[in-house]
Amino acid sequence: MNYLKYISFLSMVLAITFSCSGIDDQPINPDSIIQLTILDATQTDTINKAVANGDSILVLVAKIPKDADSRIQSVVFKSSSGGSFLGLDSNNDTKRFDSERIAKTSFNLPLSEYDQKFFFRAEVSFDSQTYFSEKSIDLIGVKDIVTLEVLSENDESLESPILADGVTKLRLRAKVNFNKDEFDVVVFGKSKGTFVSIEGDNAIQKIDSQGFAEIFLTVTNEVGKLILSAQAGSSSTYIFYTDIDLTRAFPEVLTLEPSSTTISSDSNIDLTVFATRNNGKVSLNTPIKFDAIQIDDNENKIPIGRFTGTSQAKTDMDGKVSGVKFFIDTNDFDTTKPVLLIASSLNNQNELVESVVQINVNE
Repeated sequence: MNYLKYISFLSMVLAITFSCSGIDDQPINPDSIIQLTILDATQTDTINKAVANGDSILVLVAKIPKDADSRIQSVVFKSSSGGSFLGLDSNNDTKRFDSERIAKTSFNLPLSEYDQKFFFRAEVSFDSQTYFSEKSIDLIGVKDIVTLEVLSENDESLESPILADGVTKLRLRAKVNFNKDEFDVVVFGKSKGTFVSIEGDNAIQKIDSQGFAEIFLTVTNEVGKLILSAQAGSSSTYIFYTDIDLTRAFPEVLTLEPSSTTISSDSNIDLTVFATRNNGKVSLNTPIKFDAIQIDDNENKIPIGRFTGTSQAKTDMDGKVSGVKFFIDTNDFDTTKPVLLIASSLNNQNELVESVVQINVNE
């Protein structure tokens, strides 16, 4: 809420008394009222709008008549909330008038994403009365106060899908575009994965002279959206979010291990599969398919037996699948021929990957 109120010079009916010895008072002309002017940083031009980038400097100039009472020595400058007078962490600044009855101060405009009216006021007090002049400017908000770019570990654009393989590294590059003196660090955040050499969900990095800060992130092996963020400063509301999709890293090698190499109609076999990749890990919850067949005399593949636990037959964080059992209590098998147990999946080239183990049937 702005506490400043506009008062028109033309509508003010004031009398300021000037005196040399307390005798012979004379009223001041109504035009002789304090005047406020807003100049650019070079004090060359008056301005009525500015960019709210946290770095812009304005000069406020207050002037009173030269024949004003000598007891009026100073002026109080005030502003809307946000920003501050140079050298002060405040929205108020008191300056003395010089011999020309002029006082100046410099103001650092705030950082804001939004357009708004911004008010300034210069006021003097005399004989328990306060007289002021007020001006406003249009403050133009800035966008992308901080930005975040996601690159490959080798500083290249991300073009191919990013696999959720637990080893791929991403380079996160943030840039503080405004108010670098105040926002001297970037706080990186992530929804999953691990920052290189830094524990926790957040990591603080100093910006360089150009406003850049970088950190590396090792992706998890969980498929899905990875949400990343960069916050300007350690306690700021200026945050940039982006996300990338981590796609499934399918196995390149499967290893099927049965608990036994023989089976009978009144027994079962526990099956364990280890799914691996040449680089990195297989993504969490990658499904593995199980089959059991016998080859008849005509080289036909005949499905036999039954499995339990296949609906939960998915890889854990280490690529292991367990909890699957095989039975041949279905009376659909040939006791004279071996059984081929098969674990299979597709790889990332959509090619079949499988592991086959032969077991024998006991009558």
